[in-house]
Amino acid sequence: MSDGIQVGEKREISICVTEKDTAAQYGSGLAPVLSTPHVAGVFETACKELLDSHLKEGQSSVGASITVNHNAPTPIGMKVTFRVTVKAVEGRKVVFEGEAEDECEKVATCEHTRFVIDYARFMSRVEGKKAKVAKA
Repeated sequence: MSDGIQVGEKREISICVTEKDTAAQYGSGLAPVLSTPHVAGVFETACKELLDSHLKEGQSSVGASITVNHNAPTPIGMKVTFRVTVKAVEGRKVVFEGEAEDECEKVATCEHTRFVIDYARFMSRVEGKKAKVAKA
């Protein structure tokens, strides 16, 4: 990585919950509240954006795992702020931790692992996999 991401670096993203972000829209429940899949997606986006700022040309990153604890509902129209912090850097592996708060309380926490990849090499593997299936 170019500038070398460091333990302790942070990124923050805020959203206003809309109907498209709800459990009812995702199909993960009936309630018109912020869905767990959307919470996971915003955490992943924040981590990716933080890591992207350190990548060299030709590099990208991929998510490898995410654990989300979504502990409180947030209704449509309420603001949620997601904060992520680099917890560990081990070669190409970067581990993040995060928390999200709405205007009343902490609503979620996460741990997310990403790996830095050589994009061309990664896509070569993807094309190889597609070719195997096409032959079958």
